[in-house]
Amino acid sequence: MNAEAAVAYDAWQQGRTDLGFDYVAFVALALATYEARYPATARAHRVFFTERCGGDDWKNHRMDVYCTFCGGLMLPRIMTSMSPASLPRVVRHTTGCALACLGGIRPMVPPGTRGLTDEDRVGLEPDV
Repeated sequence: MNAEAAVAYDAWQQGRTDLGFDYVAFVALALATYEARYPATARAHRVFFTERCGGDDWKNHRMDVYCTFCGGLMLPRIMTSMSPASLPRVVRHTTGCALACLGGIRPMVPPGTRGLTDEDRVGLEPDV
């Protein structure tokens, strides 16, 4: 667990950009950590991975975009011509997820894991 990443996560959630955290460096560290933990995967070089879905014609092909760190589905069935790295939802989720994983708030999941993001789970799980 990286205590500084946990503090940076809290600051990031509150929108505090004035505290001097280098979020890009934290994301790079999270990718390096993921790569070290799961060395057999090629997807660790990016904060997201895609899978083609649907469409029998190349013009109708779509892709799902998943978070590398938590395996959550961020964007379903977007056009394959889109660049997920330029989409605000992808950047926002993967930055927060990288910080949460480094800070020990969320576990990094192994390759092949698929699920919902925390944002999509809200309201689906029973209160305990």
